[in-house]
Amino acid sequence: MGIPMSPARRAYLGADSVFYAENAAGHVHIASPQSRLAPGYTLKCADTVPDVERFWKRMDAQEREAAEKMNEALFRQRERRLADMRANLNRRLLSLDCSNTERDFIKQCLAILDRKEDILQRNSVYGVAFMQEHEAPLAPTPAKKVDVPQ
Repeated sequence: MGIPMSPARRAYLGADSVFYAENAAGHVHIASPQSRLAPGYTLKCADTVPDVERFWKRMDAQEREAAEKMNEALFRQRERRLADMRANLNRRLLSLDCSNTERDFIKQCLAILDRKEDILQRNSVYGVAFMQEHEAPLAPTPAKKVDVPQ
């Protein structure tokens, strides 16, 4: 048994109701009574405060999941691109007609790729920084002394 809700919290919202469309898989998006619905979607209405809060929680979870999928796809894309660049540079480095100047240049490029991969790993879903619940707080900046004319 939960905390009893006040009657105002269960109140019918009227014009402030939220209309949304939902399909059988549970995917929701905001709609209006006049909206043309895609096949498989039904129009629903959240007309009490708890219903509206439940709807927004579902929307938030859905958006987070979509963002996670997009981030993972971008991470994989960047990872493949850096691996391709590294393979091409290593192939050229091992070729017989590669001059010493070109070898030095390629070695510097490989060092840059190492730094980029390190940054990519740190700033990714798979990096340690993302595993923290919250970012580290910013260090306080020292107060600047300001002369106020009197």
